[in-house]
Amino acid sequence: MPLSMAYYTVAAKRVQSHRPDVLRSILIAVDVVPEALRALDWATSQLFKPGDNCHIAHVIKSHSPQTEVFHGIPGTAYKFPDPAPLNERQEITMAKQFLKDRVTTPLDAQGIPNHIHLFVEEHSAPASAIGELLIKVADEVKADVVVLGTNDKTTAERWMMGSVADYCSNNMKHPLVLVR
Repeated sequence: MPLSMAYYTVAAKRVQSHRPDVLRSILIAVDVVPEALRALDWATSQLFKPGDNCHIAHVIKSHSPQTEVFHGIPGTAYKFPDPAPLNERQEITMAKQFLKDRVTTPLDAQGIPNHIHLFVEEHSAPASAIGELLIKVADEVKADVVVLGTNDKTTAERWMMGSVADYCSNNMKHPLVLVR
């Protein structure tokens, strides 16, 4: 067994013994990237047991801020209407279809109760904003464990683009399992 999988198994056993008399609440953050779907697959095969509740969090980066042009003279700014609502509706529809096809249908087939938490953020939202949303959901559902997929970014990529997994690993108060 690879070392990384051993780590995840040990973490899962610790979480399972946390409150054996109470149903567990498990939060899984999913995205359309393969790493997030691997985290879902890992959680369903290694972590779940009968009676657990699964909460799925998905953040769509669609909403764009209103465009404003300044002419240099105070009071002469012009605001353009936001072109995003049409795209936003389409992206929300696509996200709902993705969640149905790749998340809720397989979970329902396995008999795993699931609850979807869908959010829309601005395209320019930093990783910290998405991380804060996940922390808020984890607090609201009283998550016993949070499962996140993570990818293999270089240090420079993490510094330049940010990383939700990095943010959550530094700020999450709930037990956190990162799956590669």
